[in-house]
Amino acid sequence: MHQLPQLDRRKPTLTVLLGEQPVPTLVDFDPALFSRVVLLASGTTEPVAYRLRRLLQNKVPDLEVAVAGVDHLHPQELMETVRHIIDHSDGMTRQLNGGTKLMALAAYQAAADQDVTMSYVVGKQVTDIQRRMSLERQWFPVDPEELFALHGVQLTGQRPDPYKEDLFQVAQRVTADWKNEDLLDEFLKLWRKRYKFKPFFEQGISKRQRNNRIAGKAREYNAYWQANRALKQRGVHVINEPAISICEWDGQQKKDISATGKGGSSLKKTPDLVLVNGYDIYVIEVKPNLSDAFSEKNSEQHDTYLFGEFLGRFSKGLVLASHLLKNENRRIPEDARERRGFKFDWYVLRGTDEQNKKVKKANIYLFPDDFLSAAPVTPPAASAAERTA
Repeated sequence: MHQLPQLDRRKPTLTVLLGEQPVPTLVDFDPALFSRVVLLASGTTEPVAYRLRRLLQNKVPDLEVAVAGVDHLHPQELMETVRHIIDHSDGMTRQLNGGTKLMALAAYQAAADQDVTMSYVVGKQVTDIQRRMSLERQWFPVDPEELFALHGVQLTGQRPDPYKEDLFQVAQRVTADWKNEDLLDEFLKLWRKRYKFKPFFEQGISKRQRNNRIAGKAREYNAYWQANRALKQRGVHVINEPAISICEWDGQQKKDISATGKGGSSLKKTPDLVLVNGYDIYVIEVKPNLSDAFSEKNSEQHDTYLFGEFLGRFSKGLVLASHLLKNENRRIPEDARERRGFKFDWYVLRGTDEQNKKVKKANIYLFPDDFLSAAPVTPPAASAAERTA
Protein backbone atom coordinates (compact mmCIF):
# COMPACT_ATOMS: atom_id res chain seq x y z
CA MET A 1 0.00 0.00 0.00
CA HIS A 2 1.25 3.49 -0.89
CA GLN A 3 2.57 5.26 2.20
CA LEU A 4 2.47 9.04 2.50
CA PRO A 5 5.27 10.91 4.29
CA GLN A 6 4.57 11.87 7.89
CA LEU A 7 4.76 15.65 8.15
CA ASP A 8 4.12 17.84 11.18
CA ARG A 9 2.80 21.41 11.11
CA ARG A 10 2.70 23.50 7.95
CA LYS A 11 6.14 24.82 6.92
CA PRO A 12 7.79 26.51 3.94
CA THR A 13 8.77 23.42 1.93
CA LEU A 14 11.12 22.51 -0.91
CA THR A 15 9.97 19.31 -2.61
CA VAL A 16 12.46 17.62 -4.93
CA LEU A 17 11.80 14.90 -7.49
CA LEU A 18 15.24 13.33 -7.33
CA GLY A 19 17.37 12.16 -10.21
CA GLU A 20 20.78 10.54 -9.92
CA GLN A 21 22.53 13.88 -9.31
CA PRO A 22 22.35 15.54 -5.86
CA VAL A 23 23.76 18.90 -6.99
CA PRO A 24 20.51 20.53 -8.29
CA THR A 25 19.02 20.13 -4.80
CA LEU A 26 21.98 21.99 -3.27
CA VAL A 27 21.64 24.78 -5.82
CA ASP A 28 17.91 25.17 -5.10
CA PHE A 29 18.09 24.83 -1.30
CA ASP A 30 18.33 28.01 0.76
CA PRO A 31 18.03 27.61 4.56
CA ALA A 32 16.67 31.15 4.80
CA LEU A 33 13.67 30.17 2.65
CA PHE A 34 12.80 26.60 3.64
CA SER A 35 12.11 24.89 6.96
CA ARG A 36 11.43 21.52 5.36
CA VAL A 37 12.79 19.51 2.44
CA VAL A 38 10.91 16.50 1.06
CA LEU A 39 12.95 14.24 -1.22
CA LEU A 40 10.87 12.10 -3.59
CA ALA A 41 12.99 9.07 -4.47
CA SER A 42 12.49 5.94 -6.53
CA GLY A 43 14.42 2.74 -5.85
CA THR A 44 17.40 3.81 -7.97
CA THR A 45 17.65 7.26 -6.39
CA GLU A 46 17.15 6.19 -2.78
CA PRO A 47 20.92 6.40 -2.00
CA VAL A 48 20.97 10.00 -3.28
CA ALA A 49 18.01 10.88 -1.04
CA TYR A 50 19.51 9.51 2.16
CA ARG A 51 22.92 11.03 1.47
CA LEU A 52 21.24 14.41 0.97
CA ARG A 53 19.16 13.98 4.11
CA ARG A 54 22.23 13.19 6.18
CA LEU A 55 24.12 16.20 4.82
CA LEU A 56 21.25 18.68 5.20
CA GLN A 57 20.45 17.56 8.74
CA ASN A 58 24.11 17.79 9.76
CA LYS A 59 24.48 21.27 8.26
CA VAL A 60 21.07 22.65 9.33
CA PRO A 61 20.01 20.84 12.55
CA ASP A 62 16.61 22.57 12.75
CA LEU A 63 15.68 21.56 9.20
CA GLU A 64 13.04 18.85 8.75
CA VAL A 65 14.10 16.46 5.97
CA ALA A 66 11.77 13.68 4.82
CA VAL A 67 12.36 10.94 2.24
CA ALA A 68 9.26 9.70 0.42
CA GLY A 69 9.37 6.64 -1.81
CA VAL A 70 7.75 6.98 -5.24
CA ASP A 71 7.26 4.52 -8.09
CA HIS A 72 7.85 5.75 -11.64
CA LEU A 73 5.32 3.18 -12.87
CA HIS A 74 2.52 4.68 -10.76
CA PRO A 75 2.25 8.42 -11.48
CA GLN A 76 -1.12 8.60 -9.69
CA GLU A 77 0.59 7.74 -6.39
CA LEU A 78 3.13 10.50 -7.03
CA MET A 79 0.33 13.00 -7.59
CA GLU A 80 -1.27 11.91 -4.32
CA THR A 81 2.04 12.39 -2.48
CA VAL A 82 2.59 15.86 -3.93
CA ARG A 83 -0.93 16.98 -2.96
CA HIS A 84 -0.38 15.60 0.55
CA ILE A 85 2.80 17.68 0.86
CA ILE A 86 1.01 20.79 -0.40
CA ASP A 87 -1.70 20.32 2.23
CA HIS A 88 1.00 20.26 4.93
CA SER A 89 3.05 23.19 3.60
CA ASP A 90 3.05 26.90 4.20
CA GLY A 91 4.14 27.73 0.67
CA MET A 92 5.91 25.15 -1.48
CA THR A 93 8.60 25.18 -4.16
CA ARG A 94 8.50 22.13 -6.39
CA GLN A 95 11.74 21.23 -8.18
CA LEU A 96 11.32 19.32 -11.44
CA ASN A 97 14.90 18.36 -12.34
CA GLY A 98 14.86 14.64 -11.58
CA GLY A 99 12.75 11.61 -12.35
CA THR A 100 11.30 10.42 -15.65
CA LYS A 101 9.31 12.71 -17.93
CA LEU A 102 6.15 10.90 -16.85
CA MET A 103 6.95 11.54 -13.17
CA ALA A 104 7.77 15.20 -13.82
CA LEU A 105 4.48 15.62 -15.69
CA ALA A 106 2.53 13.96 -12.87
CA ALA A 107 4.20 16.17 -10.26
CA TYR A 108 3.49 19.25 -12.37
CA GLN A 109 -0.18 18.35 -12.82
CA ALA A 110 -0.61 17.68 -9.10
CA ALA A 111 0.50 21.21 -8.25
CA ALA A 112 -0.67 23.09 -11.34
CA ASP A 113 -3.82 24.53 -9.75
CA GLN A 114 -2.11 25.31 -6.43
CA ASP A 115 -0.06 28.29 -5.26
CA VAL A 116 3.19 26.40 -5.83
CA THR A 117 6.45 27.64 -7.34
CA MET A 118 7.78 25.26 -10.00
CA SER A 119 11.57 25.46 -10.15
CA TYR A 120 14.16 24.05 -12.51
CA VAL A 121 17.94 24.18 -12.08
CA VAL A 122 20.35 24.70 -14.97
CA GLY A 123 23.95 25.10 -13.86
CA LYS A 124 23.97 27.71 -11.11
CA GLN A 125 20.63 29.22 -12.13
CA VAL A 126 17.27 28.44 -10.51
CA THR A 127 14.29 29.36 -12.68
CA ASP A 128 10.57 29.69 -11.94
CA ILE A 129 9.28 27.90 -15.03
CA GLN A 130 5.74 29.30 -14.71
CA ARG A 131 6.68 32.94 -14.25
CA ARG A 132 9.82 32.59 -16.39
CA MET A 133 12.00 34.43 -13.94
CA SER A 134 15.17 33.74 -11.97
CA LEU A 135 14.90 32.80 -8.31
CA GLU A 136 17.42 34.13 -5.82
CA ARG A 137 19.23 31.49 -3.78
CA GLN A 138 21.99 31.85 -1.20
CA TRP A 139 24.94 29.57 -1.93
CA PHE A 140 24.82 26.53 0.35
CA PRO A 141 28.42 25.70 1.32
CA VAL A 142 29.76 22.15 1.47
CA ASP A 143 33.36 21.04 1.89
CA PRO A 144 35.04 18.59 -0.54
CA GLU A 145 34.56 15.56 1.72
CA GLU A 146 30.82 16.31 1.98
CA LEU A 147 30.50 16.84 -1.76
CA PHE A 148 32.23 13.56 -2.57
CA ALA A 149 30.12 11.76 0.05
CA LEU A 150 26.97 12.91 -1.77
CA HIS A 151 28.21 10.85 -4.73
CA GLY A 152 28.92 7.82 -2.55
CA VAL A 153 32.66 8.44 -2.59
CA GLN A 154 35.09 8.69 0.32
CA LEU A 155 37.83 11.30 -0.01
CA THR A 156 40.88 10.75 2.21
CA GLY A 157 44.55 11.60 2.47
CA GLN A 158 44.25 15.14 1.15
CA ARG A 159 46.79 16.82 3.42
CA PRO A 160 49.31 18.45 1.08
CA ASP A 161 53.04 18.52 1.51
CA PRO A 162 53.87 21.81 3.27
CA TYR A 163 55.14 24.60 1.07
CA LYS A 164 58.91 24.98 0.98
CA GLU A 165 60.20 27.87 -1.11
CA ASP A 166 63.56 26.28 -1.94
CA LEU A 167 61.92 23.01 -2.97
CA PHE A 168 59.32 24.84 -5.07
CA GLN A 169 62.01 26.81 -6.92
CA VAL A 170 63.96 23.65 -7.72
CA ALA A 171 60.73 21.88 -8.73
CA GLN A 172 60.09 24.62 -11.29
CA ARG A 173 63.61 24.25 -12.68
CA VAL A 174 63.24 20.47 -12.88
CA THR A 175 59.91 20.88 -14.68
CA ALA A 176 61.62 23.09 -17.27
CA ASP A 177 64.64 20.76 -17.67
CA TRP A 178 63.64 17.31 -16.40
CA LYS A 179 66.60 15.52 -18.04
CA ASN A 180 69.16 17.53 -16.07
CA GLU A 181 70.51 14.99 -13.58
CA ASP A 182 72.14 17.64 -11.39
CA LEU A 183 68.73 19.28 -10.92
CA LEU A 184 67.11 15.91 -10.24
CA ASP A 185 69.70 15.15 -7.57
CA GLU A 186 69.22 18.60 -6.03
CA PHE A 187 65.45 18.11 -5.82
CA LEU A 188 65.83 14.65 -4.29
CA LYS A 189 68.33 15.94 -1.73
CA LEU A 190 65.98 18.75 -0.67
CA TRP A 191 62.99 16.40 -0.59
CA ARG A 192 64.76 13.96 1.67
CA LYS A 193 65.79 16.82 3.92
CA ARG A 194 62.23 18.19 4.17
CA TYR A 195 60.27 14.92 4.08
CA LYS A 196 62.59 12.15 5.17
CA PHE A 197 59.64 9.96 6.16
CA LYS A 198 57.93 10.29 2.76
CA PRO A 199 59.94 8.42 0.10
CA PHE A 200 58.29 8.35 -3.32
CA PHE A 201 60.21 5.52 -4.98
CA GLU A 202 61.46 2.15 -3.84
CA GLN A 203 65.06 0.98 -3.71
CA GLY A 204 66.48 -1.20 -6.46
CA ILE A 205 64.85 0.46 -9.46
CA SER A 206 66.83 1.41 -12.55
CA LYS A 207 68.45 4.82 -12.93
CA ARG A 208 65.96 5.73 -15.65
CA GLN A 209 63.02 4.80 -13.45
CA ARG A 210 64.56 6.73 -10.56
CA ASN A 211 64.99 9.87 -12.65
CA ASN A 212 61.45 9.59 -14.03
CA ARG A 213 60.05 9.31 -10.49
CA ILE A 214 61.99 12.35 -9.31
CA ALA A 215 60.93 14.40 -12.34
CA GLY A 216 57.32 13.31 -11.85
CA LYS A 217 57.29 14.28 -8.17
CA ALA A 218 58.86 17.67 -8.96
CA ARG A 219 56.27 18.25 -11.70
CA GLU A 220 53.38 17.41 -9.36
CA TYR A 221 54.78 19.54 -6.51
CA ASN A 222 55.16 22.47 -8.93
CA ALA A 223 51.61 22.04 -10.28
CA TYR A 224 50.08 21.76 -6.81
CA TRP A 225 51.69 24.89 -5.44
CA GLN A 226 51.04 26.95 -8.57
CA ALA A 227 47.37 25.97 -8.29
CA ASN A 228 47.29 26.58 -4.55
CA ARG A 229 48.80 30.05 -4.85
CA ALA A 230 46.55 31.16 -7.72
CA LEU A 231 43.23 29.45 -6.96
CA LYS A 232 42.87 28.98 -3.21
CA GLN A 233 42.29 32.69 -2.61
CA ARG A 234 39.54 32.53 -5.26
CA GLY A 235 37.61 29.95 -3.24
CA VAL A 236 38.82 26.84 -5.10
CA HIS A 237 39.79 23.81 -3.00
CA VAL A 238 43.12 22.41 -4.24
CA ILE A 239 43.71 18.83 -3.08
CA ASN A 240 47.03 17.05 -3.49
CA GLU A 241 47.09 13.31 -4.32
CA PRO A 242 43.92 12.26 -2.47
CA ALA A 243 42.77 8.66 -2.19
CA ILE A 244 39.28 8.30 -3.67
CA SER A 245 37.28 5.25 -2.62
CA ILE A 246 33.86 4.29 -3.97
CA CYS A 247 31.60 3.05 -1.19
CA GLU A 248 28.95 0.33 -1.23
CA TRP A 249 25.33 1.22 -0.49
CA ASP A 250 23.70 -0.69 2.37
CA GLY A 251 19.98 -0.63 1.58
CA GLN A 252 18.97 -1.90 5.02
CA GLN A 253 20.94 0.64 7.05
CA LYS A 254 20.33 3.36 4.44
CA LYS A 255 23.97 4.46 4.37
CA ASP A 256 27.24 4.01 2.52
CA ILE A 257 29.71 1.41 3.73
CA SER A 258 33.42 1.67 2.99
CA ALA A 259 34.39 -1.36 0.93
CA THR A 260 37.91 -1.31 2.37
CA GLY A 261 36.42 -1.75 5.83
CA LYS A 262 34.87 -5.01 4.69
CA GLY A 263 38.18 -6.50 3.56
CA GLY A 264 37.84 -5.47 -0.08
CA SER A 265 39.66 -2.87 -2.13
CA SER A 266 37.51 0.12 -2.97
CA LEU A 267 40.33 2.34 -4.19
CA LYS A 268 39.17 3.70 -7.52
CA LYS A 269 41.69 6.43 -8.19
CA THR A 270 44.60 8.36 -6.71
CA PRO A 271 44.80 11.39 -9.02
CA ASP A 272 47.66 13.85 -8.95
CA LEU A 273 45.34 16.76 -8.16
CA VAL A 274 41.67 17.37 -7.47
CA LEU A 275 40.08 20.83 -7.68
CA VAL A 276 36.66 21.57 -6.21
CA ASN A 277 35.08 24.79 -7.46
CA GLY A 278 31.61 25.38 -6.11
CA TYR A 279 29.91 22.02 -6.64
CA ASP A 280 32.10 21.04 -9.62
CA ILE A 281 34.89 18.47 -9.31
CA TYR A 282 37.98 18.41 -11.54
CA VAL A 283 40.23 15.34 -11.56
CA ILE A 284 43.74 16.09 -12.85
CA GLU A 285 46.59 14.00 -14.22
CA VAL A 286 49.97 15.77 -14.50
CA LYS A 287 52.13 14.61 -17.42
CA PRO A 288 55.36 15.79 -19.10
CA ASN A 289 53.50 16.43 -22.40
CA LEU A 290 50.17 15.76 -24.08
CA SER A 291 51.51 12.95 -26.27
CA ASP A 292 52.66 11.09 -23.17
CA ALA A 293 49.31 11.68 -21.50
CA PHE A 294 47.36 10.12 -24.35
CA SER A 295 49.76 7.27 -25.02
CA GLU A 296 48.13 3.85 -24.84
CA LYS A 297 51.01 2.81 -22.55
CA ASN A 298 49.61 4.98 -19.76
CA SER A 299 46.46 4.00 -17.90
CA GLU A 300 46.05 6.93 -15.50
CA GLN A 301 43.97 9.08 -17.82
CA HIS A 302 41.72 6.13 -18.70
CA ASP A 303 41.03 5.59 -15.00
CA THR A 304 40.19 9.26 -14.74
CA TYR A 305 37.70 8.93 -17.60
CA LEU A 306 35.96 6.13 -15.74
CA PHE A 307 35.96 8.06 -12.48
CA GLY A 308 34.54 11.14 -14.15
CA GLU A 309 31.83 9.03 -15.72
CA PHE A 310 30.97 7.65 -12.28
CA LEU A 311 30.52 11.13 -10.77
CA GLY A 312 28.46 12.34 -13.70
CA ARG A 313 28.07 15.70 -15.36
CA PHE A 314 29.33 17.75 -12.41
CA SER A 315 32.87 16.41 -12.78
CA LYS A 316 35.52 16.75 -15.44
CA GLY A 317 38.97 15.39 -16.20
CA LEU A 318 41.92 17.65 -16.94
CA VAL A 319 45.19 16.64 -18.59
CA LEU A 320 47.90 18.98 -17.31
CA ALA A 321 51.13 18.83 -19.32
CA SER A 322 54.32 20.53 -18.18
CA HIS A 323 55.44 21.12 -21.79
CA LEU A 324 53.92 21.57 -25.22
CA LEU A 325 55.95 19.80 -27.89
CA LYS A 326 56.18 21.19 -31.42
CA ASN A 327 52.88 20.75 -33.30
CA GLU A 328 51.77 18.42 -30.50
CA ASN A 329 48.17 19.57 -30.41
CA ARG A 330 47.83 18.54 -34.07
CA ARG A 331 49.09 15.01 -33.41
CA ILE A 332 46.54 14.12 -30.74
CA PRO A 333 43.71 11.97 -32.20
CA GLU A 334 40.40 13.76 -32.63
CA ASP A 335 38.66 11.36 -30.25
CA ALA A 336 41.29 11.76 -27.51
CA ARG A 337 39.26 14.40 -25.68
CA GLU A 338 36.27 12.12 -25.33
CA ARG A 339 36.15 8.46 -24.38
CA ARG A 340 33.24 6.59 -22.85
CA GLY A 341 31.20 9.78 -23.13
CA PHE A 342 33.42 11.73 -20.74
CA LYS A 343 35.44 14.74 -21.85
CA PHE A 344 38.90 15.93 -20.94
CA ASP A 345 40.22 19.47 -21.15
CA TRP A 346 43.87 20.01 -22.01
CA TYR A 347 46.06 22.43 -20.10
CA VAL A 348 49.76 23.23 -20.09
CA LEU A 349 51.43 24.28 -16.85
CA ARG A 350 52.67 27.86 -16.63
CA GLY A 351 56.39 28.04 -17.40
CA THR A 352 58.69 30.67 -18.88
CA ASP A 353 57.26 33.63 -20.78
CA GLU A 354 58.43 32.07 -24.05
CA GLN A 355 56.76 28.75 -23.23
CA ASN A 356 53.54 30.49 -22.21
CA LYS A 357 53.39 32.36 -25.53
CA LYS A 358 53.69 29.08 -27.45
CA VAL A 359 50.83 27.61 -25.44
CA LYS A 360 48.59 30.59 -26.17
CA LYS A 361 49.52 30.49 -29.85
CA ALA A 362 48.51 26.82 -29.99
CA ASN A 363 45.12 27.81 -28.53
CA ILE A 364 45.53 25.57 -25.47
CA TYR A 365 44.60 26.55 -21.92
CA LEU A 366 47.39 27.71 -19.60
CA PHE A 367 47.23 26.41 -16.02
CA PRO A 368 46.36 27.82 -13.56
CA ASP A 369 45.82 31.13 -15.38
CA ASP A 370 42.90 30.03 -17.56
CA PHE A 371 41.21 27.64 -15.16
CA LEU A 372 38.52 29.91 -13.72
CA SER A 373 37.61 31.42 -17.08
CA ALA A 374 37.57 28.07 -18.92
CA ALA A 375 35.89 25.89 -16.30
CA PRO A 376 32.14 26.16 -15.65
CA VAL A 377 31.16 26.84 -12.05
CA THR A 378 28.01 25.47 -10.39
CA PRO A 379 27.32 27.59 -8.37
CA PRO A 380 30.03 30.29 -8.07
CA ALA A 381 32.71 29.54 -5.51
CA ALA A 382 32.52 31.85 -2.52
CA SER A 383 35.46 33.88 -1.34
CA ALA A 384 36.84 33.35 2.14
CA ALA A 385 35.14 36.56 3.26
CA GLU A 386 31.78 35.42 1.87
CA ARG A 387 32.06 32.05 3.58
CA THR A 388 32.66 33.60 6.99
CA ALA A 389 30.21 36.48 6.62
